[in-house]
Amino acid sequence: MPKITLNRVFALSLLGLLGGLALLFWLVFHGLQVALLKSAEEARDRDSDTIVDSVTTYLSHAPGAVAKFQALLAARLVNVSDPGSLRDALLAMIIHDGEISEATFTFAKSRGLDAKGTPIIDRTTVGQVSLFRAMSGVGYVHRNTWFQAGKFYSTHTHIALDGQENAVEPPVEVPNPALHPTFLTPIRKPFYGQPVWTDLHYFAIDQAMPEAQRRVEVSVQKAIDYPPGQLAGVLRVGLFKGAIDRAVTKSPAIDTSTHSIFICDNQGRLIAMAGPSRYMDSEGDLRLAPANAPRQILDALKLPALQTVDKTSLPVSGQFVTSGTTFLCTFRYLPDTQDWIVGMAVPEKVYLGDLWKIRTRVYLGSLGLVTLITLMGIVILYTVSVAHAVILREAAMMNEFILDPSKNSCHFHDINRVLSSLERAKTAMRSMGKYVPMDLVRRLYHRDEEPSLGGETTQLTVLFTDIKSFTAFAESRDADTVAIHLGAYLEVLASVIQREKGTIDKFIGDSVMAFWNAPEPLQGYSALACRAALAGRAGLERLYGTPAWEGMPGFVTRFGLHHCVASVGHFGSPERFNYTAIGDGINLASRLEGLNKYYGTTIMGICVETPGPCGGEREDAGAGGI
Repeated sequence: MPKITLNRVFALSLLGLLGGLALLFWLVFHGLQVALLKSAEEARDRDSDTIVDSVTTYLSHAPGAVAKFQALLAARLVNVSDPGSLRDALLAMIIHDGEISEATFTFAKSRGLDAKGTPIIDRTTVGQVSLFRAMSGVGYVHRNTWFQAGKFYSTHTHIALDGQENAVEPPVEVPNPALHPTFLTPIRKPFYGQPVWTDLHYFAIDQAMPEAQRRVEVSVQKAIDYPPGQLAGVLRVGLFKGAIDRAVTKSPAIDTSTHSIFICDNQGRLIAMAGPSRYMDSEGDLRLAPANAPRQILDALKLPALQTVDKTSLPVSGQFVTSGTTFLCTFRYLPDTQDWIVGMAVPEKVYLGDLWKIRTRVYLGSLGLVTLITLMGIVILYTVSVAHAVILREAAMMNEFILDPSKNSCHFHDINRVLSSLERAKTAMRSMGKYVPMDLVRRLYHRDEEPSLGGETTQLTVLFTDIKSFTAFAESRDADTVAIHLGAYLEVLASVIQREKGTIDKFIGDSVMAFWNAPEPLQGYSALACRAALAGRAGLERLYGTPAWEGMPGFVTRFGLHHCVASVGHFGSPERFNYTAIGDGINLASRLEGLNKYYGTTIMGICVETPGPCGGEREDAGAGGI
């Protein structure tokens, strides 16, 4: 099986790109269509959410007014037993909030609770105060209802904008307001103390007017306790339905020329839409007559998905065809209502009308792009092949620990970064070799392992060196002079030890510790150690005669050698350790170096691994005398 290489992968990629051109065309077109339809669905969701926010913001005026009334009641600024106090509070409510169409408070007292926990109303305590906006839009109508002689009576008073009352109508007999559903429902469990919304209904004071002129509203009512735990009555706050129509048809963020927006219920009955409105009674509910509705809205209302929308569901989407045009539709539940639903129908061509133009451009652009990529790919393949060969060559050299600096470059920044990283790695490995034995680095590299605490017992020949009277030398000269001369001195010893295949363990001030036969085993390692001692002494003598030594007296260096069995490896703490050798034999080598000063020698050692020049030498002996 042929090996996988970068060049082959690159070439096969180009062939695959050309072979997949036809598939690319289909995927681009299909992907664009799916993306546009998905985007269209998200746009409809956002638009319907905008309508919901607008309607709910308007509807929140009613609960807000109820909350303010309760706050006035808690502060004892309203007396629910005083019709005059109630009149002033309700009048202030509708004057303050121009969205409120009516405000009614039906007061009553309870004689206890029935078996279902519903208050039993004492009809003799029932009364009602209502404030309505006048039909003309100028002024208000005050209606007061009271109980008298076993019957309920009501009178209407017109209030001008300046607060003046006029045109008081004579009392007329009316039904008991406490028997109206807007009173009975809020006082029953589980609605007691909760806002209860009505569906659409005609304005209470417009009953005598022609149906086409009667105003439509929606209201919220809530049972009010005062004092706490005692029913005081029910507050009803109404809102004109016309504001809901405006929220549906005049949203600045939505193009109503292409978007058909409406409000309906899950039975498919219209509540609000653009255009002229005519109402009709539908199974006891007030709804828009479908005669004036556009065909696409009527078809949208027939979608089965409409019946699945409730307060727990996410927006629901659907699709239908009207007069040969495909429409996309979205339904969203409208909270705080009698299960109303916001609907939106948009022709599919609004989103996909330019798709075919885009497809043609994409086809031509893709063809040109693939052609350009093919030509560029050939050039890139050649350039990458050359750079790849350079990277492989450099990696092979590093694998062989040939760490000489190289100057390589490429036109591609990424490949240059790789080459630069290889150079930095070589620099780091060269630098590491100045701190730890290069043989150790090579062994760790080839074994692909990290250093860890521990060692192994092996035979070593250990070398210690020391300069006679170096302390006095260092104290008599400045630090720079000491550093320069000590550096030249140690350079000679280090080069000799490395030439003789020794491992420099450490520099201890002016002293050197080195050993042979680790980390890699050596043949004749004791002889190599002895030759290093002799060559080091000879090299130092040559150094002392060079101009770099500046005519100063040469150092007298003492060498101690010992062949022993020792532990060699990584020793220290888990976070920081050295590669070194430890054991009694190591200490003995150091003591042998120190014995030189007692016996007048410069080289002293005990070497038994191989016969060779290893023993004590006096300072006055000949150059090669042992």
